[in-house]
Amino acid sequence: MSARATVVTSTSRCAARTARRSWRGRGLTASRPSWSTGSPGCSRRPASSACSSPPTSTPTSATWRAASPRPRSPGAPTTAPAPCGWSATATACASRTGCRAATSTSTSRSPPSSRAASTASSTSSSSSPSSPGTPTAPTPRACRPPCARPPSCSPPRRSRARRSATRSWSTTSTTPASNWRPSTRPSPTGRGSAALSASKPVIGLTTYLEQAQTGVWDVPAAFLPKVYFDAVTRAGGIAVLLPPQPVDAGVAGRVLDGLDGLILTGGKDVDPARYGQEPHPTTDAPRLDRDAWEDALITAAIDRGLPFLGICRGAQLLNVALGGTLIQHLPDAVGSTRYNLGGGTFNEVAVAVEPGTTLAGMIGSGVDAKVYHHQAIDRLADGLTVTARSDDGVIEAVELPGVPFGVAVQWHPEETSDDIRLFEGLVEAARGYRD
Repeated sequence: MSARATVVTSTSRCAARTARRSWRGRGLTASRPSWSTGSPGCSRRPASSACSSPPTSTPTSATWRAASPRPRSPGAPTTAPAPCGWSATATACASRTGCRAATSTSTSRSPPSSRAASTASSTSSSSSPSSPGTPTAPTPRACRPPCARPPSCSPPRRSRARRSATRSWSTTSTTPASNWRPSTRPSPTGRGSAALSASKPVIGLTTYLEQAQTGVWDVPAAFLPKVYFDAVTRAGGIAVLLPPQPVDAGVAGRVLDGLDGLILTGGKDVDPARYGQEPHPTTDAPRLDRDAWEDALITAAIDRGLPFLGICRGAQLLNVALGGTLIQHLPDAVGSTRYNLGGGTFNEVAVAVEPGTTLAGMIGSGVDAKVYHHQAIDRLADGLTVTARSDDGVIEAVELPGVPFGVAVQWHPEETSDDIRLFEGLVEAARGYRD
């Protein structure tokens, strides 16, 4: 029988082919040793497995130790290992994988033209018939590996040689196949949530620009009490803060291009020079930058029909921007400080709402309003309509007819956390404006 007819292999055919290619790639084909049963270590092999063929798997460290006990000195030429080192490799593989070392006789890698002859020769020396490309003897039951996978004794380097067309090969991955499947349940942050967020209108809120201290810093800063934008978000809008800055008609228009609604918030007194008066002793120092900023925004909003809500100072600025005037110190007119108790304490004042107005449609005929203002509307600007008053006649709310939503109140609705009806009305109008 030809020396290349049959070989004793491990349970992995792939290791056999790869090892043979690796031998050729290292230039060891021409200097293969003469394999004989007299080689060292052959006593480990069963009598039926003769050491007459070259090993079919790449020698491991265990192989080299079995074949050559003494270490190779640096620079020494590489030589082929003793033949029975291959058997040590299979044994080491079985010990690592927990499988019993199994051997079987299979056809060696030979050209298709000579395969039939080699197989016939093998058949004549075998106790059972075989066919080309199949094992010539079944694996003994006692040596059949119990593992689901063959031992993973692969060579350190994978051969790039083309696979033979006469054999079918399979590889076993040690990585489990993924069982991932796309979920049909919408994620809270997925498409459904994104679509819902995209439907929310954007509401711009003007801010303070004052000296502010936080930590070690004491600097001019733009800020706004959290209750304002909390009310907007709870009403279903997206709050965007608009700090005072240099402005002209073009800048104001560009800012409003990104908004669906506008809120002029509370703050310092409007500069009396804007309505032709000298400042009262109790009037705040003017905030010229904020006055100019909000005047430009409200004018542009009215021109384009953008929904807006004025709160406290916002109601006063709306009146001034359209040509009205203010009472600079309300206690001089009503004889009471009930509209501004001082010390940051809000007072409640009963407010009656005119029926048939936009305001009445949101809050009904009246409300106990939280107030903190020492100024109020005096002469009403042309185009505005009074929609609410307190019991002593102070104007507490106005509207601008002819726009989708133009409401301004003298009190602070953001301070009533359980009543956000004004903000809900603005958000609803802003949604309609955007659509």
